[in-house]
Parts: sequence; C-alpha cells; structure tokens
Amino acid sequence: MKTALLLALLATVFSGTAGAWPTRLYADAEVTARAELIVIARVKEGSIKKVTHKSEGTYEHHAILLVTRVIKGVFHEAELPITLRYGLLPVAARYVKDMNTRPTAPEEPGEATHIFEDNPSEGYFRPTADVHKSQIWLLHHQGNSYETHAKTLGVLNPEDIQPLTKEARLKQLLPKP
Repeated sequence: MKTALLLALLATVFSGTAGAWPTRLYADAEVTARAELIVIARVKEGSIKKVTHKSEGTYEHHAILLVTRVIKGVFHEAELPITLRYGLLPVAARYVKDMNTRPTAPEEPGEATHIFEDNPSEGYFRPTADVHKSQIWLLHHQGNSYETHAKTLGVLNPEDIQPLTKEARLKQLLPKP
C-alpha cells in the first residue's frame, strides 16, 4: 500500500516535466554581452518559414529582418536572414486572441505576429510584442544544446527580442569604446 501511494505521488509530481527542459530567464547584461549584433528591426511580412530537422526530430524557423539601425556590431544591408531557434514558436495573431477561449492552431508561420517560448510542460508563454513592428533584436550564433554554434545569426530566448523602450538601458550595458 505504501509503495502504491509513493508511486502515485511521484507520478503526479513528475508528470508535468516529462520531455521538458528547464526554462531560465536571462538578464539584460547577459543577453547584451552574448549578442554579436544588436539591431533595431522588424520581421518582413510573410518571411517566417518552418524548417524541420528530420534527423533530430526538431525544428526551427527562418525569417528575414528589415534592419533600420545597428546598435552593436557591423551590418550594412537592409535585410538580414535570421533563425528562430528550436524552443521559440511564431504564433498567429488569431491564436493569441483566441488562446484562452477556444482552441485554434497556434502555428501558422506566414501569419505569425508574436513569438512565444514553447516548453512542452508549461505551454506557450513569454510572448514578444508584434514582430512586424520595430524591436531590438540581440542576435548571436549560440545554438541549443544539440547545436553549440549555429551557422546563422538568430535568437534563442524571448529575451533576445526586446521592446524599443529598453534601448537606453541596453546601450548602458555595452562596453565603452
């Protein structure tokens, strides 16, 4: 009887974490330091595409940023292809609106307006603002645990996309020239 109760308790405690990874919040100083390129940009309409990695069973999304200003690093083009790493999910505005009232498909990359952290045990959370409006993008080559150095610049966590209101704060954290 005691063994059955213990097993039931353990199953209840650990059932929500199966297949999940620990979620951690990143401080502004940390995301600013790891960023190789920091830009003011917005996502080009319709540019978000899902790319599935058949060998790993994972996916990522590719998008094009329309860059208006560089805060850190060097970039001289108007368009910048980036990767939204595995664990970030572009979500359509229609889903955000219906999220708490009725089930709709969250992922329609071409229509995405927000990016959520997608954690299997916790659901979708920590959304960004509308990605089609200018934001601060803190880009780097850091990949997930299976990909230590990615080939393209991209974002890995919601903290890699910041509102314009944080520009002065992030600039304060940059090393002085």
